[in-house]
Amino acid sequence: MIVDAHLHAFSHTFFQALEEEAKKNNPSGPSLQEVAKKNHLELPSENPETHAKRWIQEMDHSHVTQTVCFASHPKEAESVHTMTLAFPDRFFPVCVVNPKMPEAESRIPYIIEKLEFRGLVLFPSLHHYFLKDQTWLLEYAQTHKLVLIVHCGILNIPLRHHLGIPKVYEIQYANPLDLISIANRYSQIAFQIPHFGAGFLRECMILGKSCANVYVDTSSSNSWIPTNGVTLEDTFLQALQCFGEQRILFGTDSSTFPRGWNFAIYETQLRILEKLCPKIQDREAILGKNTKHLYSSVRT
Repeated sequence: MIVDAHLHAFSHTFFQALEEEAKKNNPSGPSLQEVAKKNHLELPSENPETHAKRWIQEMDHSHVTQTVCFASHPKEAESVHTMTLAFPDRFFPVCVVNPKMPEAESRIPYIIEKLEFRGLVLFPSLHHYFLKDQTWLLEYAQTHKLVLIVHCGILNIPLRHHLGIPKVYEIQYANPLDLISIANRYSQIAFQIPHFGAGFLRECMILGKSCANVYVDTSSSNSWIPTNGVTLEDTFLQALQCFGEQRILFGTDSSTFPRGWNFAIYETQLRILEKLCPKIQDREAILGKNTKHLYSSVRT
């Protein structure tokens, strides 16, 4: 069983929202169609259900049972909700939110309680805040026993860059060590750290050793690896030592078409797991069972 803990829906609404943001910054910047053509991207159908079917075809082709499906912009929540309604047994929906936005305290409960999302995705370095200061969000997540996916370390969002949206990332907000006191205080929240901490590998491992309610996901090409002088195999070995087999979540960071689901990442990580995890039940846990158990336990 394969359950991908990190897949971006990238529906029509997401592309539309990013284009609107780009035009506010630079009205004379490239159009979405120009960016798509230049970067060989296939723009999705305007119908979320049709887009969902496209993802299901990809998943079926690669024998992927379920995915944690990201609404990668707050405005994309309704589209991902429609996708989930069409295939409720295949998608665990989560949504990117900015807790600093004026409408956050009404929008977030709507996403969780009305749209029945399983978790929230946070980008402190993009939206410029320390998570410890967002008490109301943490209290809300604790009450509802949500998954909080907290992006730490290096942040690279190519589509934003292609559209000319300025890079405003502030990495001082993205240190995994900042989560130790938070995770220990809010023990009913499950924290998911993408990409092994995206450059903050040592800090991510310390976090994993310190907090039993923190999980690490393996998603993306992990292009941050040269900054740490390790290999992907070294990284997995450290994660196994610090998080254990039960708190590692396989993910791909798949997002756009025509590439679709990134089978190459699965192949690479499977080879590493076959070498490092001789017990098949440990590999099965990392490749799917951990994620399924974690997100199935969230009751919306």
